[in-house]
Amino acid sequence: MLIENTKQRIARAFDKRGQAVLLLPGVNQLSAKVWAELKANKHFAKSIARGDFKVLSEDEAKPGETPIGPSIFKNVRTAVDTIRATFDPALLNQWKQGEARTTITEAIDAQLALLEKNKKEMKESAKARAEQKGATEGGDDSAGDDEGDEGDEE
Repeated sequence: MLIENTKQRIARAFDKRGQAVLLLPGVNQLSAKVWAELKANKHFAKSIARGDFKVLSEDEAKPGETPIGPSIFKNVRTAVDTIRATFDPALLNQWKQGEARTTITEAIDAQLALLEKNKKEMKESAKARAEQKGATEGGDDSAGDDEGDEGDEE
């Protein structure tokens, strides 16, 4: 099944065994069994009722098959929109393996490139913040710090 998390944050829900199920923003793939268990959770059911989650497809891949993805959509625009709403590189790569349409594989490649670019930018931003934090917290002690020097002159 393809489930779209319409919120701009990761959603965490629990199945009947108490296992956490993470739903990234955008399109996620779940089994019908897990989806049924999540819908049975009263808190998650409220989120579904609010429209936080939409079922895009109830089709399921059989064991050993390529996961259900954009290939189920006859309309190329719908398939491309689904790809653009998917932020899981592993799922995108799986979809690409089972797709023959050039437009769709190009859309998957573009989405993967965008995710990689965003990942790189996030790492650079985190590194810059860490460097800035280090400079403000424990930077150069020689700049006007006379602490501990009092009483040394006799």
